[in-house]
Amino acid sequence: PFAQGEYRMAYKGALTEDGVTKDVVIKVVKPYFAYHLPDEAKAAIQAQTKAGELAVLYNQAGLDSAHVRFTPIRSWVMQSAVVDPDNKTIIASGQEVSLEPPLMGDFEKYNTNTGWAHPLLQTPGAFSHWTWHFTRQLLVCDLQGVRTHITAQSEGRYVLTDPAICSIQEDYGDTDLGVQGIEFFFSTHKCSSICDQFHSPKFLPGPAGLQIDNGSGLGKGI
Repeated sequence: PFAQGEYRMAYKGALTEDGVTKDVVIKVVKPYFAYHLPDEAKAAIQAQTKAGELAVLYNQAGLDSAHVRFTPIRSWVMQSAVVDPDNKTIIASGQEVSLEPPLMGDFEKYNTNTGWAHPLLQTPGAFSHWTWHFTRQLLVCDLQGVRTHITAQSEGRYVLTDPAICSIQEDYGDTDLGVQGIEFFFSTHKCSSICDQFHSPKFLPGPAGLQIDNGSGLGKGI
C-alpha cells in the first residue's frame, strides 16, 4: 500500500470503463477488521457519502470563503485477485473494496474523532460544527485531504477523504464514537467567525447523557 490508516490500506490502481482508463485509489479493510467487523467497508462508504452530501449543503449556505468537498466513493467487487511479487494475495477475488479518485497535492490532517484540531485553520472545525448544527444528530470529523487555490483571503478548496461520523445512533461503523465523539469535538473546539454566522445548539454532556439546548445564542458552540 502507498498509505494506510488504522482500519484500511490504500493501493494505486486503474479502472477501465467504456473504453476509458482512469487512475483510482483502491481501499481495502485490513484482514483483522474485515473478519471482526464485516460491515466496516460499507460503513466507510456510507460515512464518506453522507459527508459529501453535507459538504454540498455547507457550501450552498455561503458561510465560508473556502470550499469543502469529499472525493466520490463507490463499492467494487474484485473480479480477480491481486498478488504481490512473492505471489502472496493482497486482495482476493470477490473481495469488496472501495474506489475513489486519487488526491493531488500535499496530504494534511485537519481534525480527528477524538478532539484534536489543526490549530491554524478555521474551515475544518467550522464545517464539523455546522454538521452538528444542521443535523442535530451527527457530527462529521476526522477530516483529512488536500487544499488548492489558497489565497490570503481564503483557506482554499478542501478535497477530503476518509471522514468519521459520530452520531447519536452510532450508525457509521467502528470510528463512530457516538455521543462521546461529539463530546470530544466540542471539548476542544473554538468557534470562529464562521461559526458565529449560524445559531449553535449548545452541547451539554452530563450524567443524563446527551442534552441539547436549542437557545438562539450565536456562536455558543458549547
